[in-house]
Amino acid sequence: MSTTEAVAAEARAALARRSMTQAQLAEATGKSRPYWQSRLAGKRAMTLDDLAAVADATATTVAALIGDAA
Repeated sequence: MSTTEAVAAEARAALARRSMTQAQLAEATGKSRPYWQSRLAGKRAMTLDDLAAVADATATTVAALIGDAA
């Protein structure tokens, strides 16, 4: 598993813990659902700003999202 895929998996897990959908993430961050769909699928790498947005939306930290992937 690549780092991009591992970080995406952690982000998906954070969303699941909050029962948050991709549509809700898009609304909370001001970015489109397709934008998040490609990143949460691990097809595109997340930027630091993306990680911060997911962390804020899911009440976690960037460090937790990076987890063992780093």
